[in-house]
Amino acid sequence: MMSEQQYYSREGVMTGNRLFGRTLVFSVVCHIVLLGVIIVSPEFSSRKVSLPNAIRVNLVTLPEPQAPVATAPPASTGPEKTAPASEIAPEKRAPASEITPEKRSAAKQGKKVNLTKTSLPVKTSVKHKTYNAEKVVRTAIEQIKKDLPQSGSKKVNAAIDRLKEQVAQREQVVQGARGAAGSLQLMDVYHAEIWHRIQRKWAFSDQLARGREDLEAVMIVRIMKDGRIEEIWPEQSSGNRSFDDSVFRAIKKSDPLPPLPEGYQDRYYEVGIRFNLSELQKSGKHGGQ
Repeated sequence: MMSEQQYYSREGVMTGNRLFGRTLVFSVVCHIVLLGVIIVSPEFSSRKVSLPNAIRVNLVTLPEPQAPVATAPPASTGPEKTAPASEIAPEKRAPASEITPEKRSAAKQGKKVNLTKTSLPVKTSVKHKTYNAEKVVRTAIEQIKKDLPQSGSKKVNAAIDRLKEQVAQREQVVQGARGAAGSLQLMDVYHAEIWHRIQRKWAFSDQLARGREDLEAVMIVRIMKDGRIEEIWPEQSSGNRSFDDSVFRAIKKSDPLPPLPEGYQDRYYEVGIRFNLSELQKSGKHGGQ
């Protein structure tokens, strides 16, 4: 026989299971009803239906810009040009040619005008310079003559004689040829001056020549407008390192050279100077270092 305690405990478990099952069924039914209400409600259905529809975009082609292009040629038809073309054409072209240079002269043609302005004083200044070229030649000849006892080079004497002949012929030359003659005279004077100055600084020992008398070197000198020597490089080597070094030192010691003539327009002047051992021996400066 069961005891009373065991009987009551079983009965309590059974009643508890029944209550739990009822509550579970009730909650499931409530959830189902709630979901049904939400689905059936108009708000939920309107949200589904109110999804944005596809937007239709019509791509518009533009035939209008093509239409004016097609109408442009008929605007300039031929029959109008037949008779009044001679009258209308010059009236339209004349102001066009007047307006374009005014607009361009302020920006682009202004530079060209400046170039022409700079070229005009060059032509006029050359005349004044050729007019005063005689003074330059005479002063250069006098200065070279003063230093002749120190270096009696035949090359310098020949240059002086040639300049004297040019000065003598200068008075008989027509004014039209004065520009070219004057520029040649000025450069000849300048060549004689720089050669005379460099030769005074040149010294070479016969012992370093090693019995050779045909040593000759050519050096290129770049001279700035103020007479500064910017660069020196050999064009022809003598084959004797000591001879080439003596030539280079003579040019460096002569820096700065006389300034370029005022009529010279370039930024610098490059001249080739030929150094010959025989010229140095004639000047009487060989034998020393």
